[in-house]
Amino acid sequence: MLSASFHRFLWFSSLVALYSLVSSTTTRAAVTWTVDPFSPPSYPLAVRTPYLSAWLHQGDGKALNEDWPRFWTGSILGWAGFVRVDGTVYRFLGAPATTARVALAKQISAKFTSTQSTFVLAAGGIDLIVNFLSPVEPTNLVKQSVPFAYLAVTAQSKDGKSHSVQLYTDISAEWATGDNTLIANWTTSISNNVVTHQVSLRDQEPYAEDGDHIRHGAAYYSLAVSTGTTYRSGADIDVRDSFVANGTLDNSLDTNFRAVNDDWPVFALAQDMGNITSTPSDPIVFSIGHVRDPAVKYIVGGGILQDRSVYYWSAFSSVLDMISSFLSDYSSALSRANTLDAKVAADAAEVGSNYASIAALSIRQAFATIEITISKNSDGSWDSEDVLVFMKEISSNGNTNTVDVIFPAWPLFLYLNPSLGRDLLLPHFKYQSTGQYPNTFAIHDLGAHYPNAIGHNDGKDEHMPLEECGNMLIMTLSHYQKTGDKSILSTYYNLLDQWTQYLIDEALIPANQISTDDFAGPLVNQTNLAIKGIIGIRAMAEIACIM
Repeated sequence: MLSASFHRFLWFSSLVALYSLVSSTTTRAAVTWTVDPFSPPSYPLAVRTPYLSAWLHQGDGKALNEDWPRFWTGSILGWAGFVRVDGTVYRFLGAPATTARVALAKQISAKFTSTQSTFVLAAGGIDLIVNFLSPVEPTNLVKQSVPFAYLAVTAQSKDGKSHSVQLYTDISAEWATGDNTLIANWTTSISNNVVTHQVSLRDQEPYAEDGDHIRHGAAYYSLAVSTGTTYRSGADIDVRDSFVANGTLDNSLDTNFRAVNDDWPVFALAQDMGNITSTPSDPIVFSIGHVRDPAVKYIVGGGILQDRSVYYWSAFSSVLDMISSFLSDYSSALSRANTLDAKVAADAAEVGSNYASIAALSIRQAFATIEITISKNSDGSWDSEDVLVFMKEISSNGNTNTVDVIFPAWPLFLYLNPSLGRDLLLPHFKYQSTGQYPNTFAIHDLGAHYPNAIGHNDGKDEHMPLEECGNMLIMTLSHYQKTGDKSILSTYYNLLDQWTQYLIDEALIPANQISTDDFAGPLVNQTNLAIKGIIGIRAMAEIACIM
């Protein structure tokens, strides 16, 4: 039997995917490559956090090498890839410019699962298998919180002959900013036998954004060093032309720090794959990520603003150590990802193949909206027991922990790890229990723009009183029903009762107000709000019986 939470998750993910399909601005023509299970509006490439979110937009059908990967807003994230086969160079990733002549690899297939997007391209006498893995690790807080994804490239001869193959990829400084006129600086280092490019803005501003990109932290691009590994940083055309001409890089580093759009500095890694036969090669595995610290500003009692860090800091002493661990874990991470993919596919297949496809497309997108955070003890050590999860409202105004955005994602957390759902609700309970929020109904969000969870002590958040009271009560009860954990019920019983009293007074004939469909504007006597209020009251009745 399928769990009720999985049915609810499938219902939610169906709506998300169908909305994306319906709202696509163009009608996609039939593509020339095979797709499995279907051609989505966008393929997730590196999708782990609100600030590591790279997609291949499809429009009317785009191969991996026909457009740039893009941030979820649509801005370009420069990520280029070439493969040199018997001296002839083919482009397989992005839309990079070169002065040298480069052929275009031919895309044969594209496939997505819950955690992976895989493209096969023909280049000369080989097939290139390009796999983008964004791990979803819901029961391991360290691994789930690591803000990195994998690019793994495998080659295989398709004509029975041996072929000499060299591989090249680079990223641009666009991964560090939403404003390409800002000045970037960068470094390249080798640590733990891993070569890493690091790029960041010269002028950092924690908790601030440009075009939904964070103005803080750094992007990292890495590869384990082996025989035939080379690297370079410099102007985009110069670095790419160097590989096209030579099949290798010279390990030179550009130290002319400048604006992101000034001769477009790029950070390249190359690997000689040797002679490729009909036996698939070992994968060449790159890691891409974005790291910042602190991560979220959160209001606690007395109006004090607390800097919170991402959970992985409880396990690693440096970013380079985290990268080394992440790369060395690739084989195991792939195995865990395949297991999760199979679990979701099997569970969803009992409902139908369309459900399975839509569920798979939804999971990375949902998990990439959240960050798992911890605080520090008075002695400076990490308090890994103080776990709070924060969510960015993506594709709208960027609110922090919007209750009616958490609500439709809630079944996913119940399905994969209800504790993450609890830790996503706790910031609301903790803040509102301090008494700093002046209204008697449940707050709409914890901050006007992520990653600022600074509350609304003036009470002037976007009021959805019936919507959010009902949502909080329903989610709280369902968490207990899934886990048997009474901690929220007992600790915040008075707050839950306060919201219920508001529903008793206001839900029967809803006053003029907005619901989660806020684009419709305020309306009086909305039936959906009355029904949600009734269900919320019933949820509190269940909670009272439990207590």
